[in-house]
Amino acid sequence: LKTHIEPLAIAVNVSQRSNTHCDQVLLLLGKLYCTYISLRITDNSFSFAGDEDESHPATSIINSIEKRWERTDQDLFIIALFLNPL
Repeated sequence: LKTHIEPLAIAVNVSQRSNTHCDQVLLLLGKLYCTYISLRITDNSFSFAGDEDESHPATSIINSIEKRWERTDQDLFIIALFLNPL
C-alpha cells in the first residue's frame, strides 16, 4: 500500500509549493507515470497477468495521467523544461 500511495503524496507536496515551476510539474508527471508503469509491471510479474491489466489499481492512475497530459498545453511544459533546465 505504501508503494502505491507514497508517490502521490510526494507529488502533492511538490506541486502545492508556492514556487513550483512548469518544468517541475512536467518532470513530476513523468516520474509518476514511470513509477506506476514499473509498479504495474512488477506486480503483474508475480501474478502472471499481462502488462495491460485493467484491474490493477495503478492502471487508473496511469490513465488519469495520460488524460491530463492530453488536455494540457504541452508546448508550454516542453519549452519550460528547455528554458529552465535542472
